[in-house]
Amino acid sequence: MTDSRTAQADVATCVFSVLKTIVEGDPGVASCTYEQTPTDAQGLPCITMQTLDGTPVERRYLDGGRVENYRFALLLRRQALEDQDRLDARALLERLASSLAEADVELGEGRTAWDLSLDTLPYRAESAADYADWKAELTLKYQTNR
Repeated sequence: MTDSRTAQADVATCVFSVLKTIVEGDPGVASCTYEQTPTDAQGLPCITMQTLDGTPVERRYLDGGRVENYRFALLLRRQALEDQDRLDARALLERLASSLAEADVELGEGRTAWDLSLDTLPYRAESAADYADWKAELTLKYQTNR
């Protein structure tokens, strides 16, 4: 039997790999990280993927298969001094989250991605003197086969 915590880590790795590919193709983002967001101006703007809390198993089948959820957030940290900077940041995060939701995420043998959906619109999560953070939450629904 597979430990669901181990399976979640593997799913996070798969999603992060697709996210990095999307970010590398976008000139509006300087870097992409997992869980640690830079505070120095040279690393900004930065997209950070963060795993969210939640119950991973949604449904169990008699044959041992399951429908599971991987909940995560995308955080965009960027300098935002003017109104237009803040509007641009929100639009950039929405565009990147939508690109990820439309991407084909390969989860490896025994798992099939069903749906990757944007659960929240991008919103400002935090502000500091030198930067501001925008966040969007997503859920990847997938099936595991026994």
